[in-house]
Amino acid sequence: MRLARFGAEWIAVLALSCAVSGAGWAQSVDYLAQEAGLALDRTPASARLEGMGGLTIAVADEGRELNLSDYGRNLAGWLPDREGRRSDLWFRSIDRAVDVRNERNVRTRTRTGLVETGAIASWSSGSKRLLGAEYAYERLETAVERGERSRDRGPQWGGFGNQRLGPLVVGGAVHFSSDAQHLTTTNPFGISHDGSGVRYTGALAYFRGNLAVGAQVERQVNTILGYGHEVSRFHEDELTWKRPVGIYSAVATFSPAALLRGAVRASLLRIDGRQDVDVSWDYRMPDNPGRANYRALVGAFEEEVRGGEIGSRWDADLTGSMRASIDGEIGWTSDLVTEGVNYKGSRRALDRDRGWTRLVGGLGYALASGRGRGGIEGSFLRTETEDRVDGGVEEISERRLEVRAGAEYYLRDDIALRAGYARTVDDRDLDAPRTLHTGSAVTIGLGLMPRGGLFQIDALLRYGSLAPDYGGAPNREEEATSLGLGARFLL
Repeated sequence: MRLARFGAEWIAVLALSCAVSGAGWAQSVDYLAQEAGLALDRTPASARLEGMGGLTIAVADEGRELNLSDYGRNLAGWLPDREGRRSDLWFRSIDRAVDVRNERNVRTRTRTGLVETGAIASWSSGSKRLLGAEYAYERLETAVERGERSRDRGPQWGGFGNQRLGPLVVGGAVHFSSDAQHLTTTNPFGISHDGSGVRYTGALAYFRGNLAVGAQVERQVNTILGYGHEVSRFHEDELTWKRPVGIYSAVATFSPAALLRGAVRASLLRIDGRQDVDVSWDYRMPDNPGRANYRALVGAFEEEVRGGEIGSRWDADLTGSMRASIDGEIGWTSDLVTEGVNYKGSRRALDRDRGWTRLVGGLGYALASGRGRGGIEGSFLRTETEDRVDGGVEEISERRLEVRAGAEYYLRDDIALRAGYARTVDDRDLDAPRTLHTGSAVTIGLGLMPRGGLFQIDALLRYGSLAPDYGGAPNREEEATSLGLGARFLL
């Protein structure tokens, strides 16, 4: 049977997200977001830097420091980074439209809306112990013009803690996740997915002088249920997808000189999944092999995903007002899906290897008065994909270049205005014609820091577009508007 299924690209992007952050889930809402070209972070991303053109390293920021927790996403690094009582809240909304024209110049529009919100609260007892809780909620909606519509939403919640034991800090956390998809489609064999999962995290950190080293293990137990039926209810099939995930990471930060700071990190990803289908056909089902009610449990597919990443970042203070930063990584994923013989499930047969190289360099400058600062960055991303299909091999090389610039200026001690601009060149297949796209994005932001900085509120608005750098069809155009809010309270 032909079933509605997730796109093939999301799994490598998901693996990248998990390998980088250790905060990704393997739930259906994550798949749908990756298929739409979006990523769910579930952490309080810096609305301040986003309002400055999307800068990442050129300007110093509370949420992008070169430490175990911000850079390495190591849970045991939270104790020295979150002193006292602290709460972080965030909200992000993205509205994106993608227009695709085929060879006959017929346009199909797909609209995607993503809303993320969440909160983290923590309390530390001096430098000995930290306890906290966090909650996040996502809603993802996609609608194809004159086609399929999907809405997926659900929460994630959990608690965490750190305990110092001399030069060591031990960290642990348990998180829970659930989401439900509502699917409207003309495909009689389309399936909607509901997911649930539990994530266990254990971390260890060692601190000595300017050296900090951390290691972390994360295990996820995920179950995704799929439901397929047609209006006449001639068949009702239930799919059970088990996806255990393991993420193993290590990070080290150090300062070899007074004005130089560095860090390295590495991570490994392992996913071994399987989907089984409980098939239930009414005797009136046209494809029923017999003239009686039919029910059977069959295997849909097995999957094996492996991935890894090695990265490093360096910050240097060139003068009292200027700093230089460089950040990069190399990574890889291997994705193998073996389909069952009798039933098509949520994934199709796949044998794909993907590797990527990312490099970002930036310069930041601060006014001597302290009222303004700005930065400029350049980023390079190259991806190599190798698909083995029907005994052959298909290779695709992709390249993305981007230049970002942004600034911040304090009108008063408690009010800051921000603005930024980004220019992008994206070639999705270096060896094929008519694949080059160019785009730009403009951002504005506002920061409020009353009462001496005991709490801070940041807001941003961003508009961006991407269009083909050639005329005629086929082509693809994108435009997106996003709104972000962030708040931090120190008690």
